[in-house]
Amino acid sequence: MRCRTLAFAATALLAARSPALASPPDAPSLTVDVPQPSLVTSPDWVGRPAYDAVTTAYHAVIKNGSSGGASVRCLISTEGRLQQCLVVRESSAGFGEVALRLTPLFRMRLADAHGAPVAGRQIFVPFQFGPD
Repeated sequence: MRCRTLAFAATALLAARSPALASPPDAPSLTVDVPQPSLVTSPDWVGRPAYDAVTTAYHAVIKNGSSGGASVRCLISTEGRLQQCLVVRESSAGFGEVALRLTPLFRMRLADAHGAPVAGRQIFVPFQFGPD
């Protein structure tokens, strides 16, 4: 607040001496466009969670045997692993946590079907869970 008051006072003083400076100049604005990573829509998985891992993760969180699902959004690492995953949809409480427990077990081929690298790109992974 003090800096703003001083800046205004300095501008007012200058304006009193020079009518050309009667209105303060516009403050410069800074706009930063942050590019969004492109989306991998057809992953080529070289590693997925085994059935036992899925069952263990499900039973560790879901105690009532209900069915449900979740979707996560992740970035793909330089090793083809899923990282920085966030739950973007959860049918009911707990299913997002199950999905997040499983994401470290996925691994993708390092290039897509067109030969473009997948590292640094995003992927949405849907999960559907139910009792054994």
